[in-house]
Amino acid sequence: MLGMIQGIFKQRAVNCLKFSFPERLRRMSEIVFSTERFAPGLPEECQVNPNVLGFELACWLGPALAKDGFVTSYPHPEDWGWYLDYSREGKRFMIGCAGSRVEGEQRYEWRIFIEEARSLFRPGKGASAEAEAVMRAVLRCLEAEGVSAAFE
Repeated sequence: MLGMIQGIFKQRAVNCLKFSFPERLRRMSEIVFSTERFAPGLPEECQVNPNVLGFELACWLGPALAKDGFVTSYPHPEDWGWYLDYSREGKRFMIGCAGSRVEGEQRYEWRIFIEEARSLFRPGKGASAEAEAVMRAVLRCLEAEGVSAAFE
């Protein structure tokens, strides 16, 4: 019995550690769109990683979400792009903003995703109502900016 309980806690700990890894992030629902609106203002060598963008998108998204009642942090860098922290009623969320130039073209493809932080004792499955509310707010912000986006 003790071994089974330890196994459950070990698996939950592994699941919690996955929060910061891009492999888990790619498996989530994402909002995907193309636009020049968030093209980088600085040259490639100034980016966090080559052709890994998202700073301009995150800088725009934070204040846009705040106007809709979802107040976030300032952007933070990651290997895959940038993210905003968002908290409400004891729940924490990461709003990821990533993009890259489409090879051989003069356009950019962008992705925004929401990942809820899971605790060891509350691993949860699926998107919470709050995460879905943030996603709807992101879509409203993009639509207000004239950007057509879709879930992938």
